Amino acid sequence: MISSPEKHGVKAMQVNRQRIKERIQEKHQKQQQQVRNSRLSGLREIDDGDETSDGTWRESITEAVDMGSSNVICSSTLAPEPALSCNLARSLMVPAVQDWSDIGHEFGVNIRDADVMEYLLALEEEIRHERVFQFYDQANGNEWEEYFCSLTG
Repeated sequence: MISSPEKHGVKAMQVNRQRIKERIQEKHQKQQQQVRNSRLSGLREIDDGDETSDGTWRESITEAVDMGSSNVICSSTLAPEPALSCNLARSLMVPAVQDWSDIGHEFGVNIRDADVMEYLLALEEEIRHERVFQFYDQANGNEWEEYFCSLTG
């Protein structure tokens, strides 16, 4: 049985569900921008402005990717937003919140409570699914419309 303070924390989060989701998305964007900036500055340092040969430039990108994490920003023109990234195996990745303390403080919930963290992680997973569906819809939107029209027409 859940005690009343724990129930209050989850209820408070359910009331503020949309605001919490927006805050999580803001944190994702901020983290992704920081990662992007650090990778770009790393590439600039490795490159040192020497783009005389195409091979040299590719080698510096490969070195920068090897030195960084396994997540690499997709350079595809189909990527709908910079918050989406892909790893070296080309699978779609969405950043995860590293620090929940400011969200806990902002909404007055105890992030050390297992139910609260479970709810926050469920919201984050929901955001991941929404972004994957948005990406898929943007990449395949016209094909689905044509397919639907062929079925109804």
